Amino acid sequence: MKLSAAQQKDLLQKEELIIAPHVQRGVMHRKRLVLKNCLTGTYLNVDEKQMEILALFRSGDVVPNVLNNLIRSSKAPALKDFYELILKAYAHQILERKEDPLPEKEISPYKVPRVPLWVLLPLLLASCVFALWSMWDFPLVFVSHWSDIGYAILLASLCLSAGHLLAGGVIRYFGGAVHRPGLSWFALPPHFSFNLRDSRLIHRGGAFFVGVARLLPFLPAIGAVQFYQPTLAVPLLLIFTLHLVPKRGLPMDQILQGLTGRVALDTLRGKIFYLQERSFLGKFADLLYEDFRYASVRTLFTVLWLTVLSLFVFFTIGEFLPQWW
Repeated sequence: MKLSAAQQKDLLQKEELIIAPHVQRGVMHRKRLVLKNCLTGTYLNVDEKQMEILALFRSGDVVPNVLNNLIRSSKAPALKDFYELILKAYAHQILERKEDPLPEKEISPYKVPRVPLWVLLPLLLASCVFALWSMWDFPLVFVSHWSDIGYAILLASLCLSAGHLLAGGVIRYFGGAVHRPGLSWFALPPHFSFNLRDSRLIHRGGAFFVGVARLLPFLPAIGAVQFYQPTLAVPLLLIFTLHLVPKRGLPMDQILQGLTGRVALDTLRGKIFYLQERSFLGKFADLLYEDFRYASVRTLFTVLWLTVLSLFVFFTIGEFLPQWW
């Protein structure tokens, strides 16, 4: 919810705020965690100090009183950062007005079957061996007709749908919930999907396996088409490679964050406090503060991904396209 400057002033000076009911704490990782309002399905990424500040609203209080208490205890953050946290917590429905609570709109979790690691890991190993063996023993064959591209897109859509179902089972195994099944029409390609944002609540190791599960169905599919319909292999491999880009929200980004990263603080992204302005250098400093290790690994992997994609296009499509054309 977006507040005007006048509404922000009232909220920060007059309103008594309290932590909303049904707020769930995620697993602490590298001094950061995620808060979730289970009734509204909204999330807030905070660190230890921010969590201590929000905890002062457990019984309800006005913002100036909380700020005074923090100043007396020498724990007060920068004033703009403090106000940004309060506004973000209110916008994400972690804090609410005590006298005028936000309407509760319960989101029922979707009960997908749990997928324990003792099922996922052998499946991953067998799929990797099968895919690598088929690629090693059978040469790639380029598409023979435009319909091959259509069938490959359809197969990729099924793989992504199965990956979301598998990832939802992994989230449930680690104690999270899965919400809002639907169709991702604007994805490439469109596919059935779940809201997998609860992967942020679980341990980073669990988030890593959620990303792995989303990609896993591609491996047996690549091996199978090499046996039964080899003309689908090249477009399917290309779609699989495109989904390895470490873009936020895609599986590889979850994998890298699970290995090296930590959740990004919401107070450093999309400033909403009306007096808060950030220069380009300030935003760059925020990026480095977020997690320099993760930013470095993500940059290196992006370079590696671009290299692999270029080599794939050059040696595979570049070799077969003139013959087919």
